[in-house]
Amino acid sequence: METIAQELGKFVSGLTVNDLPRDVTAKAKSCLLYGLSIAMAAHDSRQGQMAEAAVIESETVPQGGSTTILSARRTTPGAAAFANG
Repeated sequence: METIAQELGKFVSGLTVNDLPRDVTAKAKSCLLYGLSIAMAAHDSRQGQMAEAAVIESETVPQGGSTTILSARRTTPGAAAFANG
């Protein structure tokens, strides 16, 4: 028996943008733009700088990984999600 996560993974891995209704695609674009605009507005905030400094100190990776929005440093995916959040 598959777990819910496995079922969801199978479903998502088989999706293409053309499979999605237009309103879903429009909402996804809207959410992405909203997230990026919040990141831009918070770029110079002290909280953002502190979050990034905390993860860079312990979770920087030399290659691969994920990018922080503030300084484009490479970190583990979880650390980048935290810093970018």
